[in-house]
Amino acid sequence: MSNSNPAKQISVASDGTNGAVVGEVDPSGNAWVQEGSGSRIQLPYTGVSRIAVASDPTNGPLVAILVNGTAYAYQGSAGGLTSAGNGGAERSGGVTSVAVATDPTHGPSISVLCRSPHPG
Repeated sequence: MSNSNPAKQISVASDGTNGAVVGEVDPSGNAWVQEGSGSRIQLPYTGVSRIAVASDPTNGPLVAILVNGTAYAYQGSAGGLTSAGNGGAERSGGVTSVAVATDPTHGPSISVLCRSPHPG
């Protein structure tokens, strides 16, 4: 996934059905995802500081990003956040970090770390 600019942050996951999922935040704050051998897709958000990816064979890829203190997440395809309306704000205001996991039985887990005290 690399281009001429070094990545600011990267996250990688894989499963036997969907293959590898790679998420990258470039130095300009743009987020990119790639699922399996598919094309690299730029997400329509600016100011992205963190990205987290996970995947399982039943639920598919899970991608979460952090934009100006708000975490957005989508599961089902690596490019699901390409439509800004697909990414529900999982938590807004004060989020400093995001992590994700998923499994075929229990589905997604999205965790956020907020500064204390949380403003919302």
